[in-house]
Amino acid sequence: MTAFTRGFRLHLADGRVLDGAAFPSGRTIVVDDPEFGLATVTTSVEVLLQGYHGARIEWDDEALLDGQPRPTADSITSDQLDALLLKAAALARVRAYLGARLDQVAVDPADLFNLCLLGARGAS
Repeated sequence: MTAFTRGFRLHLADGRVLDGAAFPSGRTIVVDDPEFGLATVTTSVEVLLQGYHGARIEWDDEALLDGQPRPTADSITSDQLDALLLKAAALARVRAYLGARLDQVAVDPADLFNLCLLGARGAS
C-alpha cells in the first residue's frame, strides 16, 4: 500500500480528460463536472475503467515534459543537469531584475489584461 494519494488523468474515448486520484486504500475519485461538483468514486482503478469504456489512465509520474517522458534522476546526465542549472540561474536573475523594476512602477492589472487581449486578437 502506498503512503500517499496518487493523482492521474483519465483520458476518455471522446477526447475529454478528467482529473482523478487513487487513494492508498485503492479507492478512486474522478471529477466529472467541477462546476457542479459531480464526481465518480469507485473501489478500485479496475472498477473505474469498467465504467468508462475505452478510457485510459495517465499517472502523474507518466506526464510528458515538452513532448518527452519526464527524466528521472538516474537518466539525467551531468551535462543536462548543468544546462538546467544555468537556465534556472538565468531565470532567477530575470525574475529579480523584473521584480526590482515593478516595485518602482504602478501597474493597473486591468491594463495588463487589456494588453493581453489585444495581443491575443492580433495573433489570431
